[in-house]
Amino acid sequence: LAMIYQRLLSETYRKAYATFYTKLPAARLLAELSIESRENKVIDPAAGTGSLLLSTFYTRQWLYLSPKTFEEAERATSVRPVLDEISEYLLTNTYGLDALRAAIALSAGSLTIASLAIPRGALRLYSVPVGVEKAGSLDLLTAMKTALPKDLVEVYGKFDLVIMNPPFTRSDRI
Repeated sequence: LAMIYQRLLSETYRKAYATFYTKLPAARLLAELSIESRENKVIDPAAGTGSLLLSTFYTRQWLYLSPKTFEEAERATSVRPVLDEISEYLLTNTYGLDALRAAIALSAGSLTIASLAIPRGALRLYSVPVGVEKAGSLDLLTAMKTALPKDLVEVYGKFDLVIMNPPFTRSDRI
């Protein structure tokens, strides 16, 4: 879906919003090289359609899938499937921002499918507008933080990994 979405955007629109689809093999490699622990709290401040977030989800999930995890689950009193609990935990530690709402919707769809549509709270994916007083996800770098949701401001500075493509636009467009 993300590749189709990317191709449907006009060239002008892609350039104006600096959209660039990261192919899944490249995203997976970057995630595997970057993730140090299954406990990592991850943010992609320019998430787009979520290929990097999806890859970090799968990489952390793989780190959880060890015999020890399932032995611990057998001793626990939870009646939920272990994979559901793992997915829910990973999703609570996954944050994404983008200026394009449609891209965030696709990112949410990908993470929902990857987690097998487990019952969960809201995903931590946000559309952060770009405008005169708002710099989208770049507000993370400023004291203003005008466009950021309150719960994101509360976890500011507590991420283990910031993963993203570099911006593919000139700085005078921001």
